[in-house]
Amino acid sequence: MTSSHDEDPGPGAVLRAVASLLMALGHQGGVGMSHGVAEPQRRPPPPTREPLPESQPQSDFASVIEEARERAQRVLDEGVARAHALSRPVGVPTPASGTPSGDPEAARQFDELRRSIALMSDDVRDVQQRLARIEMMLRDAPRSAASSVPPPISSRVSIAPPGTPSAAPPLYASPVYAPPAPPPAPPRRAEQPEGLPPSAVPPMRVPQTPPIPPPLPASPAPPPPPPVVIAPRPPAVAPPPPPPSLPATPGAVEPAPEPPVVETAPTALPTRPAATPSSGEAPIVTFVPEDGSVLVRVAPVAGFQGLMRVQDALARLRGIRQTAVEAYSQGEARLRLELTEVTGSDEIADGLAGTLSMPVQVRDASEAERSMLIVLG
Repeated sequence: MTSSHDEDPGPGAVLRAVASLLMALGHQGGVGMSHGVAEPQRRPPPPTREPLPESQPQSDFASVIEEARERAQRVLDEGVARAHALSRPVGVPTPASGTPSGDPEAARQFDELRRSIALMSDDVRDVQQRLARIEMMLRDAPRSAASSVPPPISSRVSIAPPGTPSAAPPLYASPVYAPPAPPPAPPRRAEQPEGLPPSAVPPMRVPQTPPIPPPLPASPAPPPPPPVVIAPRPPAVAPPPPPPSLPATPGAVEPAPEPPVVETAPTALPTRPAATPSSGEAPIVTFVPEDGSVLVRVAPVAGFQGLMRVQDALARLRGIRQTAVEAYSQGEARLRLELTEVTGSDEIADGLAGTLSMPVQVRDASEAERSMLIVLG
């Protein structure tokens, strides 16, 4: 039969865990203090840090132990109160009552409660024993620490006499700076051993350095250029005077007159196709930039590609600063031109015809309305 003490972690298990924790803390503190005292580190303490009082770590550890003891006592009190609360409602029949056997379930619960109380008592005794051992270790720790406190560093550092090997390495090892190596000595001739002729000892080879070439002579400075002599201008020769006219003499032969000079007209150069005049062509109109922009209607224009070609052709003309498309519907494009100089309607038509390589006609042009209509083809 499994009891409730084995299934659920009761106060006994809590007490055992607390006791194990306290025992581990006490053992760790004692071992750490003993190790720290037995073999101190061979490092000088920092000059700016003051040594802490020896009672501070002991008081901190004592406060931790006291807090753990209060917590364990609180858990014990709660466990005892709970055990009393559980034992009150359970009624176990005694032989004085009328029934010899009683309720088996109540008897089982009472046995489990009694077993739990016994285990709790054992845990309490175990905790008390461990607390006593911790207190003994705390009392013994200051004595051992005081007996094995190392002397201060100033008293331990001593100068060993010459010839005596030092037992411990120095606290600080100053870096050793080796002097630079001396330059290599020049080769020396081997001395001839006594009793041998000079020819028997081979001479030592001496490294020969190449001779330094003599400095080149400085190149002479180039001679200055000769002065430039400007030749005088020849005197202007006057044209010979015309021969004097001889008086007409009877029987004299007059010179033949010079042939007349006939001026020939220059040959006309090929030009781009201009606007074809017709009966329906409008008169030439001049547009001034100060009066504002000019509205140009062009038809027929085939689709978006044709509109872009017309706009690009107008933008390339001289005297037009900006070209903007206002509308396009049913093959007619309306473009707004901003001029930079005085431009005639014939110049706009001729430039458009030359760029598009097709004949154009100006059907309508108005200076007052500042608009014109150009028909392609």
